[in-house]
Amino acid sequence: MYDPNVVEECLKADESCPEGFYHEYIGPQEEGALKSLTGKSVCRKCHQRCKNCTAFGIHVSFG
Repeated sequence: MYDPNVVEECLKADESCPEGFYHEYIGPQEEGALKSLTGKSVCRKCHQRCKNCTAFGIHVSFG
């Protein structure tokens, strides 16, 4: 089962998120396992129906 709060691997500062993940800032309201990452950026997995994304959720891409 997918858990968005599990850290799978660390990226170097100049690396971008891999395909299937999106970039997100961890804010001060974060609870639990990600609280220690407050103020940092992480890559979160896209929704399981999406091949690639810019944020979590289901939407239609145009372009």
